[in-house]
Amino acid sequence: MEEIEVTMIETADIRTIKGVGDKTASLYNKVGIYSVYDALTYFPRDYDRYSPPVPIADIRQTMTQGNSEFHTVAGTVFGSVRQKRVRHLTITNLSIKDASGVLHLTYFNMPFLSKVLKSGSYYIFRGRVEKKGDELHMEQAKMFKEPEYQVLINTFRPRYPLTAGLSNNTLIKTVAQILNNFTFPTDHLPPAVKKNHNLIDYQTAIKKIHFILLTIIITKTTIPTKQNKIKNAIPIIL
Repeated sequence: MEEIEVTMIETADIRTIKGVGDKTASLYNKVGIYSVYDALTYFPRDYDRYSPPVPIADIRQTMTQGNSEFHTVAGTVFGSVRQKRVRHLTITNLSIKDASGVLHLTYFNMPFLSKVLKSGSYYIFRGRVEKKGDELHMEQAKMFKEPEYQVLINTFRPRYPLTAGLSNNTLIKTVAQILNNFTFPTDHLPPAVKKNHNLIDYQTAIKKIHFILLTIIITKTTIPTKQNKIKNAIPIIL
């Protein structure tokens, strides 16, 4: 995408962004985003920290019956991956283990996982854990290969206020495009004032509000290396 003139970022329609058509634009309008600048100043409500995996036994010690907590677990698939049809749903069930315990996973309408999650394969899983009887269960966990997750540990993923039909990933991709491709409005604060009060510039402040401690591009198919890091680029985490 070519750079947009400074004066245009505040007036450019949100549909200027690649991948934002009429349908997505109408969803953005519901949350008050009409222009590129509206999206730039639509700040996260909070952040999701990519924490290191914890032992399953540690989760068990803190869990109470019927309660759910968000956790990251590293484990090896063991036994068979089971699937069944219930009306319009395809339900996939499997179990993983680490040196301390067992966690049971359930996925809905993701039948391809039976070909991906083979017995003996090792993945990182993130999601809500619930204690059911004496067992720990996690549904619709997001999974990562170990090298993929290692580069994310201790980084933060923004979480935005949403409306029905508008996903967090869509907002992340939109904001990342704006930060990487648009010229920012002029920073009117004099350099001397910023220096005297140890203030960062406007562009850096906006970037840090959206993407804390993130400086590399992450995609579904690319694991960052020294060769493909892009200096000052904003990540797209899917």
